[in-house]
Amino acid sequence: MKRTLLIGALILACQMLFAGMASAAKYSSSDDKYVNLNVPVSLPKTNTGSLTFDTQQSLYTNVINPALSPTGVDYNYYYCWVTVNGDPVIAVDPAKFAY
Repeated sequence: MKRTLLIGALILACQMLFAGMASAAKYSSSDDKYVNLNVPVSLPKTNTGSLTFDTQQSLYTNVINPALSPTGVDYNYYYCWVTVNGDPVIAVDPAKFAY
């Protein structure tokens, strides 16, 4: 019985420790990943990269963060950018899996 209580208390302490560390996490552009595509033709300039980035940031700020803030859970997140001839075409916030 003591062993079960000790293991349960240890699991609870670890969970609180990791939740506390995760609540301090935020977006950092230094973690972004880039896929660069060079094509031999000139493509018209579009602002789809900034549009997709701003849309996902707005979703995170207005929907996801308020839903998670009562729990104190947050995490580091980053974007995968696809660029064509050096111009950002799309920004994707990859899925995060929780276990």
